[in-house]
Amino acid sequence: MRLLASSLLVIGGLALAACSEPATPDTTPAPAAAPSDALETPPPIDASPTAETPAEAPVAYGDEAGAQAAVAAYLEQEGAEADTRHRDARVDLDGDGQDDLLVYLEDPYFCGSGGCSLVVFRNEGATFTKVASTSVTRSPIAVGAAGPAGWRELYVSIGGGGGASGVVRLVHEGGGYPGNPSTLPVVDSMPDDARIVID
Repeated sequence: MRLLASSLLVIGGLALAACSEPATPDTTPAPAAAPSDALETPPPIDASPTAETPAEAPVAYGDEAGAQAAVAAYLEQEGAEADTRHRDARVDLDGDGQDDLLVYLEDPYFCGSGGCSLVVFRNEGATFTKVASTSVTRSPIAVGAAGPAGWRELYVSIGGGGGASGVVRLVHEGGGYPGNPSTLPVVDSMPDDARIVID
């Protein structure tokens, strides 16, 4: 009897299992995993100069070629010969860190009984621009301290032509240096801090 009862229980369980609906498989796709070799955003390129890529050298402005071009243009403008005899000096007159140009024209074309012409050119970077032309000056020519307009004072000698003789101070007052030093008062002497640039 026990064997019969057990057999009936097994048969009943199988019948119930056959009647139940089969489970529906889960067809939802799993999220794709990020590939291990995914591309990353590259870091910004460092464009600063290195030992392999040296920085470009600064351009040298106000060089000798620019000074010569300024003198040649001035001589042509005045109707003088290109080989007019002159002496020049380079010194920073306006305190901008660039050497300006003093040109002392010793040719008879620019000289008289009272002296010769002194022309001052300002260094503008790539070119030189005339800022003053002073007549009847004599050497030595010296540069002193900065004046009220920030430009350094010039000291020139005057004499001859029936006028006074001695040293005169030329002060730049914003519009340029005086054009005729013979109209200015004579000073006792050049100051100790004045430096002769054209002797």
